[in-house]
Amino acid sequence: MASNGRLTVCNLPIEQPSTLSLSPAHEFCRQGWQPTYGVASRGARFDLTKIIPLLEDVHERLSGVTIECLSYADCIKRYDRPETLFYLDPPCWNCEDYYGKGVFSSEDFQKLADQLAGIKGRFLFSINDVPEIREICKGFEIEEVTLNYTASSKGQTKAKELVIGN
Repeated sequence: MASNGRLTVCNLPIEQPSTLSLSPAHEFCRQGWQPTYGVASRGARFDLTKIIPLLEDVHERLSGVTIECLSYADCIKRYDRPETLFYLDPPCWNCEDYYGKGVFSSEDFQKLADQLAGIKGRFLFSINDVPEIREICKGFEIEEVTLNYTASSKGQTKAKELVIGN
């Protein structure tokens, strides 16, 4: 129970997957986790009658997946094997707090690169193109890509990102 006496979101087991499945679709590019929803006069953005089939589909697709709540370092240590491919999604440089205060710091980029340099498996991640990331990741394969950021109040914005791997 929340301090206001109401049931909190994600308190019941069935609410957890449904909240997690809807949040990315409806809160894309939000800064930090704040389970709030906007109001629009044009009607609902999704059909509530489709949630159960959506959850059934997600359940089937993820039936062989292991979901861990580990730091990136512990996850890499636990699952590193020659046949493993790690897809990493660190925050952009200078946006480290977007995942929450203290979750990832600018120092973690170097720690991550150091750890990835010694893995048995393969890895891939994309990140904003800044000199600091190029320097930290200079020992890896780096490909520059140009794309459009579309989740902006200013409309589409051209951007450069780096795709980094081994």
